[in-house]
Amino acid sequence: RKEQAILELFLDQPEFRVHRRDLELNIWKLTAVHPKTVDVQLSNLRKKLREFNVEVVCLSPGLWKLQGRSDDLFSDEELT
Repeated sequence: RKEQAILELFLDQPEFRVHRRDLELNIWKLTAVHPKTVDVQLSNLRKKLREFNVEVVCLSPGLWKLQGRSDDLFSDEELT
């Protein structure tokens, strides 16, 4: 599923930050994707992560970060 692929992309990135362009290139490859499609997929992922006290935070337009609700950053130990 798209949400799983997006989560894996976050986990593979330094500081768990992902740009919209990274999502488009890595998840949708060469397919043209409407910006709302990315937003909907991120919204779906946010809903699924709530129960784990993890959230996707918008740092700036087109840049998101995966983080724990009570922490500024995950430590490497928390994710493995």
